[in-house]
Amino acid sequence: MKALLISIAVFALAGCATANYETGNRLNKSQVENIKESQTTKAEIAAMFGAPSSTSISNGIEVWLYQYIKTTSHAQNKIFVMDVKTTSESQMLTLKFEEDVVTSYTYTETPSANVRSNQP
Repeated sequence: MKALLISIAVFALAGCATANYETGNRLNKSQVENIKESQTTKAEIAAMFGAPSSTSISNGIEVWLYQYIKTTSHAQNKIFVMDVKTTSESQMLTLKFEEDVVTSYTYTETPSANVRSNQP
């Protein structure tokens, strides 16, 4: 009986949960590599990537931003310690246009990173 109560207590105190967050559309890196400054048009960019996450005007230059973020956290309660593992990845493409043609762009990609934390 005592062993049964201990087993029930262990299972009651242990548990896990997973949370996912994803925003934007994943960018195809080979399509990014096909962008040509002074040649690729807004219409071609929209056909490749769809609508941008945001647009703005800076000093008369139109700027489009595409952003993708994915984060997953998995928490596991191990009786008196919480073990949390988080992975994340992101992509960001910023394009500048003059007269409907790409004048410059930047692309950054953060590979999946694992962060682990043990909390009492």
